[in-house]
Amino acid sequence: MRISWASHVALALYSNLGLVLGDSLLAIRGLDPALAAHYKPVNGKFTCLDGSKEIDFARVNDDYCDCADGSDEPGTSACENGTFYCANRGHKPGKLRAWQVNDGVCDYDICCDGSDEWDSGTTCPDKCGEIGKQHRQLEAEKEQKQQAGAKRLQELVEQAKQLREAKTAELAEEQKKLEQLQEQLAEAEARKNDLEQQQRDYEANSNAGKLQALSDQHLPDIIRYRKLLSNELHLLRAHRDTLILLLKAVRSDHNPEFNDEAVLSAVSEYGEFVDAYPYMEAAALEYADEDMAARQERQLQMDRDNEEQDDVSLSACASAVEIALNERQTLNDDISMLYALMDGLRSGYNKNYHDLAVKGAVGGLDEFDKTRERDLAEINQQHEEAD
Repeated sequence: MRISWASHVALALYSNLGLVLGDSLLAIRGLDPALAAHYKPVNGKFTCLDGSKEIDFARVNDDYCDCADGSDEPGTSACENGTFYCANRGHKPGKLRAWQVNDGVCDYDICCDGSDEWDSGTTCPDKCGEIGKQHRQLEAEKEQKQQAGAKRLQELVEQAKQLREAKTAELAEEQKKLEQLQEQLAEAEARKNDLEQQQRDYEANSNAGKLQALSDQHLPDIIRYRKLLSNELHLLRAHRDTLILLLKAVRSDHNPEFNDEAVLSAVSEYGEFVDAYPYMEAAALEYADEDMAARQERQLQMDRDNEEQDDVSLSACASAVEIALNERQTLNDDISMLYALMDGLRSGYNKNYHDLAVKGAVGGLDEFDKTRERDLAEINQQHEEAD
């Protein structure tokens, strides 16, 4: 087809306006075809896409930014917020930032057709055929891998399903066996309990006479031992009460102005003991308030109560003996600790200080030594005679 001279002039004008020949008639350079409907002149005018302004259509792509949204310059770098559309035939379209248009750089990663450098003097040959082919090849390989992966995944899912079904069936079978074994175990346990009960009944019946005979034979000896322990406990309680009263007197009446280290140490440790066991000091004070007759009557009443409660059977008496032995151990531990405090005070206090409370307690400890020695000798003699 021959083009007239007038057509040549028109095409030149269109080129100056940034218009290029397209598939239909003319296309605006850098314009996304999806927006083409907005670029049809109405009475020779163009309205910015944001609706903010109306300009002569001839000012579209005139390399001057008229619209705030950059929509009047899709094919130039005039508007920094504009975008340039690359058709990229043979590949896929791309959009370039306006400032990259005609910057002398071939941006093949976005515009493989080189259309972005239409007026920079830089020649950018169209490489879309080559790049598109490479891209499609990569996409095909990717799709192939995805399909292979999806197929393998489906195979694994099916294998897992089959394995789960097999394991479920296996578990159900094992569960059934377990329930049968549990039933057998319960039956065996019930039988065992029945046999054990029969054995206990037999032993109880057959040993009742033997136990009674043993009780008749050994009960008097255990009662005698329990009474020896009861007498020993009376003496040991008195020993502990005496030491508590001596230390209480030092704590209450010593002269703190002397600042005697031995006295302060004994008072401090005794204070910790009393704070932990306040009832012991109260019991010692009750012991101190009793006269000899009242104390003896109280101890006799304790012995009578013990006889009524503990001497009725071999088991009751044996239990009472065990309790008495535990109390004896506790009393001896307390006495050892309290005596160590008083003995340390006696050997360590400053004898040049005229502290009547300390000297009185030391004198009391000397008397305690004599009493305890006499009482322990009596206890040992009683045990030897019992043996």
